[in-house]
Amino acid sequence: MALDRSITKPPGATAATVQADTDGFVDAVEVREGLPEGIRFAMDVPFVDGHGKRFFVRMCDCASAGRTWSEDSALRVWLPQPLNLEEPLAGK
Repeated sequence: MALDRSITKPPGATAATVQADTDGFVDAVEVREGLPEGIRFAMDVPFVDGHGKRFFVRMCDCASAGRTWSEDSALRVWLPQPLNLEEPLAGK
C-alpha cells in the first residue's frame, strides 16, 4: 500500500503507527469506492497515536500511486514507524 496526495488527506495528528493486533494483522481496514481515475484500489487503514486516539489514513495500491507524475499525486511507499500524520508525504 502507498500514500498518494490525490487521495490521502492528512488527519492533522502527530506521530502515529498502524494499528495491528498482537499477531501483526490489521483487521479494521475499509475498502473504498468512487476513487479518482487511475486509482485501482484504496482502503482506509487504522492508525493510533501515542495517546490512543485512532485515525484512518487512505492508502492505495502501489501500482496506482503517483500516476500523474506531478505534485498532485506525490507518493510515498515506504512508511517510517511512527508516521508523522501532519505531513505524511514529507521525507524522513
